[in-house]
Amino acid sequence: MRRILSSIVLPLIVLSLPPLFAYGSISYEPSGSCAGCHADIYSSWKGSRHAASLVNPLFRKSLEEIRQGEPGSGGKCLFCHEPSSTVPEAPLRAKGTPREGVTCDFCHTVYAARISDQFPRFLNRPGTKRGPLEGAKSTHHGAACWPLIQDAKLCAGCHELNNPHNVGILTTGSEWRESVYRDEGVQCQNCHFLKPYREVTLLRKKLAADEPPDHGVRGGHVPMFLEEAFRMSGYIVALDDSACVELEILNDMGGHKLPTGMPTHRMILKARLFDERGFILGEREMTFARVLGDQTGAPLDSPEDMFLRATRVLSDNRFAPKEKRKISIAFPLEKERERMFATVSLSYELPSKTNIPGTETIGFKNIIIPHKIWQFPTGRLLALSIIILAALIVYVAFRRAKLL
Repeated sequence: MRRILSSIVLPLIVLSLPPLFAYGSISYEPSGSCAGCHADIYSSWKGSRHAASLVNPLFRKSLEEIRQGEPGSGGKCLFCHEPSSTVPEAPLRAKGTPREGVTCDFCHTVYAARISDQFPRFLNRPGTKRGPLEGAKSTHHGAACWPLIQDAKLCAGCHELNNPHNVGILTTGSEWRESVYRDEGVQCQNCHFLKPYREVTLLRKKLAADEPPDHGVRGGHVPMFLEEAFRMSGYIVALDDSACVELEILNDMGGHKLPTGMPTHRMILKARLFDERGFILGEREMTFARVLGDQTGAPLDSPEDMFLRATRVLSDNRFAPKEKRKISIAFPLEKERERMFATVSLSYELPSKTNIPGTETIGFKNIIIPHKIWQFPTGRLLALSIIILAALIVYVAFRRAKLL
């Protein structure tokens, strides 16, 4: 009797266990299932743009517009915005599980990635969780060390995309491949997963199991990242009827062009010139962006138009990795000024997630440029040059007379 009961009850118990605890499971788990053992990682992921990639209102609006503009094409968006839903043989385990964006289980079960115009770009085998640590073990699931989890190719699977007209909409992956960072072995994860990857890169520390990477995946929406990426300095050249703010801007730590991502991302430079009392003498603004156009050459502003209608790149004045650029900004003056100063600011402009179709501006760099004493107006500089030249002539004449 006991043998009969055990032969019936034990299989029922095994079958009732959730697939997460079954090695080699063919289904995905919601990210909340990971929180019990990986609370810090789950918490940082929960506030990330990866977690919100499906529910972002801007994405939802663009997805609807794309579906209406080209029926049947919207499904391609989900390969990156909700990738686990695009693997038919491995659906989310529980019926009614909240739909998530880029989940823990999807990224940590990828075993191959390809960069092409074909979808899907990832090959997955749900069950064993793949991570960066050698010798990792778990009592809840299979664990394996997988180099791809630390490779930029994993990120480029979603952050590189051409539209049906073969125009690059997302080009972050190729921007990195063309940079010096690829040759140096610096991957996307080395910067965007913060500690400890940054210390692993800069200090050559070994990745430690007790210091998990921050999965917030911070980027252009975080002022600290932008502020660290750019170096900016300048000086003022004063003339009789104008002044020039001479700037030198360096993309020092951006592993791709800045701004990057969707062409809706822009960087704004604002320069203001003041007199010695703080009254504004002039203001100038410059925009750095990648502008896409339709077949008539008209610029496109919305993500959905870029995906469906862009046929060409109209302009691209963004900052490449390690690019140092000199910029001269001229201000006309009504009269000669002895003392002036300038303020220069950089900000990152993104589409608003809530106030659609508005924008969100993130200021990240501000400098004040004084008008140095040695920067004389042209008339005074000429007068000083004449005085010096005259003194030199007198000195040479005196030396010659003395020798005679």
